[in-house]
Amino acid sequence: GLKEFDDSNFATQRGTDVEPIARELFEKGMEAKFPACTLVSDSHPFMMASLDGYNIGMNAIWENKCPGAEVMSLAKKGEVHKQYIPQLEHQLIVTGADVVYFMCVRADRSDGRLKIKDKAVVKYLPNPTIQAQIIEKETLFWNEYVLKKIPPPLAEADILTRTEPEIVGLYSELRDLI
Repeated sequence: GLKEFDDSNFATQRGTDVEPIARELFEKGMEAKFPACTLVSDSHPFMMASLDGYNIGMNAIWENKCPGAEVMSLAKKGEVHKQYIPQLEHQLIVTGADVVYFMCVRADRSDGRLKIKDKAVVKYLPNPTIQAQIIEKETLFWNEYVLKKIPPPLAEADILTRTEPEIVGLYSELRDLI
């Protein structure tokens, strides 16, 4: 809430467009409803999750992705790509759910209508070791940065070093103005 955040881009828009069709397909297969919701953790009130779907009676989460070939290939083998594991574990912590159904879909609009052309569903179970690490790091982040309103330090991945002569020259000019 300290800064406006705009996460709209091609990938998120594609996911938004595909989600209702994927949900219908998933719910039909599961013979159960998985409505979207946002939940806050009872045991860690600073943790919340926006879920693509959650079925209270089954204590199960549905997470939908429209991934690239690598993620889809792994899902077809029954594996979740490592980039999504922290998200799934966070959702499991917040909800206390027993399982996440991680669904990957490929869709196209060849005849003007959006259609699912390929799918894979992975049944992902909680990993207590990963969850303990996430709780520790998120608690630290909350206490040390959010509550104190201090920006966290930049990580290596946050820094872009520019070496193009025109950029370096402009930077030098700007620095001289200060």
